[in-house]
Amino acid sequence: MADLQNVREPRNREMKILILGLARTGTSSLTAALQQLGYSPYDWPDRCMLGHLPRWTEGLQAKYLNRGRPLEADEMDQLTSDFDAIIDTPCCLLVDELIVTYPTAKIILNYRDPHRWLKSMQDTVFAVARWPSWRILAYTDPRYAGAIVQHHITLWDEIWGGDEGERCREMFVEHYNYVRKVVPPRQLLEYQVQDGWGPLCRFLEVEEPKEPFPVVHTGTQFMRTAVRGWWDCVGRSIRNAGAVAACAWILAYGLFWNLSHESSCRVD
Repeated sequence: MADLQNVREPRNREMKILILGLARTGTSSLTAALQQLGYSPYDWPDRCMLGHLPRWTEGLQAKYLNRGRPLEADEMDQLTSDFDAIIDTPCCLLVDELIVTYPTAKIILNYRDPHRWLKSMQDTVFAVARWPSWRILAYTDPRYAGAIVQHHITLWDEIWGGDEGERCREMFVEHYNYVRKVVPPRQLLEYQVQDGWGPLCRFLEVEEPKEPFPVVHTGTQFMRTAVRGWWDCVGRSIRNAGAVAACAWILAYGLFWNLSHESSCRVD
């Protein structure tokens, strides 16, 4: 471990918190709460907008499917250097790697009732993933839509078996039991966002805000965000298609000009 740390570039921020609960367990509300407390969480939107998602997906593939390059400690540092907390999928599935890389970080296991979690996933994440248009957008907007589609296929279809029912709920329970097994109790806070500021602030040893605990990304809010994200992908696809069409026109014009020029030269 010491040798590994010696070759790593210094971080811009010390990694203070690892949040290892799965998506749809209050991650967006917890992110907002941590920001309010002065932290800078590395969340799902950050990975998407910064173009990091494909690398984390490849890290999952290397660990669970034996293909691609593993995500090593020094690269994790490069990706998360501007943040001091890590939250949400796919990062939370690399439990062992994160714990080894950041041994002094406090760990929060955000959870909810497994049956309610599954129902939330079916109504939001899985429902959105079934929109047929994603297959087209994955090709026309590869940087964003393509990365999201590949991540969903890797995690929910290949690693978790593609089941959106009982098997998925069992995998949820297995993940939480594994975190409880490998993390020392003194370093772990099991937490539901309904618990509010008290347990969270005591665990982090920070002052409790006077403002209400944030409630973000309910099922309805999630679907509205998903629709906006879909339209963003459509907009990028249109711009990409326009760029391709422009390039095709330029190439066709250039080819026509070259052929015409060669013909005139032969006539002369």
